[in-house]
Amino acid sequence: MKYIFLINCIFISLVANADDTIVRSWNGIYQEIEAANIRGCHFKLSAFVKVSGNSSESKMHLFLIGKNARGWVKQQFSEQLQASINQDWTQVVVSGQIKNRISKLRIGILIENAGVYKIDSINLQFINNSGNWKSIEIENGNFNLELENSPWILFDNVRGFDFSVKSDSSRRGYSVLLIDGSDHYSFGKNPASGNFIKVNNIKLYYESYGQGKPLVLLHGNSQSIRNFENQIPVFSEYFNVIVVDTRGHGNSGINDDKLTYELFASDVEGLLLNLKLDSIYLLGWSDGGNTGLIMAMNNKINIEKLVLMGANLYNRRGSVKPLINVFLKVKRSKLRKAGQNTTIEYRLINLLLEEPNLEAENLKLVNAQTLVLAGANDVIKRKHTKLINKHLPNSKMIILENSNHLAPENNSRHFNKIVLDFLTGS
Repeated sequence: MKYIFLINCIFISLVANADDTIVRSWNGIYQEIEAANIRGCHFKLSAFVKVSGNSSESKMHLFLIGKNARGWVKQQFSEQLQASINQDWTQVVVSGQIKNRISKLRIGILIENAGVYKIDSINLQFINNSGNWKSIEIENGNFNLELENSPWILFDNVRGFDFSVKSDSSRRGYSVLLIDGSDHYSFGKNPASGNFIKVNNIKLYYESYGQGKPLVLLHGNSQSIRNFENQIPVFSEYFNVIVVDTRGHGNSGINDDKLTYELFASDVEGLLLNLKLDSIYLLGWSDGGNTGLIMAMNNKINIEKLVLMGANLYNRRGSVKPLINVFLKVKRSKLRKAGQNTTIEYRLINLLLEEPNLEAENLKLVNAQTLVLAGANDVIKRKHTKLINKHLPNSKMIILENSNHLAPENNSRHFNKIVLDFLTGS
């Protein structure tokens, strides 16, 4: 799943902050090469790399992808190289075969999270008709020139990653690409904006951005604050965005209590009461939407406006597409057989299969003005989304075309505009 996320990230245009920097966990460089003469050939892409830092989350990936008539497609990623304090230079190699219909190649380096990254001697080879390995010239593959004077392209201006070409004594004085991410932070790992509050015998983690009316963001199952990286920079221009790691997710704690959406709602209510917030807007995505609905029915916190993205009242044949539950049950069975039935992964799968257990008739308790959203290809069935909208006293529904359950990530601009129009009344 991690590689799938990274591949998608390469081609998704993310929203920048007002100062044209982006806050997210990854960045990197790439360049494009014509591939017409090496279609069908076996290849080896290699580089010498060095990762250092004080976090085991510092990672580097060497990659090669190809372009056919339909667009960019995955070819191969290297095994990620993780940080070690005394990591020496290591050669990483990606190998495989160029697909026959590939017209262009894109090669490069991806780095993730805070750390110091060094790259040198990027080399691409293929087997020619004589069966011999032959090198393809990679312009500035040894980083003898600054990046701006070469074909290397920076993905984005991501806050906290500084790219430069430096002489390095550990490479006998050769020039190398230095990516200094010592000051990098991403949403969900921002010490300047993050805090813990103890509620219901756990520590709940949250981050706060911007000023104005409080807007609480609640993520989905197995997600975290980081999954709102496309929303936080945009919404914090208008609101005081408070984004929360649900218990057992991200930086928040967990105990042996049975996981339920009622418990999640109680956690968030405790957090908001501690912050002395008696009136808020709330956006809940997937599990976060289920939690938000329960909070709105509880009325312990005055939720003036509520946005639900891909929420459901229960998990039955009429609400969730059946293949999702087949997959979840198979996964749960494998974890149980492996003796992992006390892990957070097992408990979160149980939550999806057994919860929520809400009645449509009880939605009349919701006082909030509500926007009900779902993707046209959502895992939540459209008739179930319509059911939720029908029973909410003051709501409207929008089905996001060309979108699925992950619309806040993969259709973020459209999603953000619809949400902002609703919240700002424009």
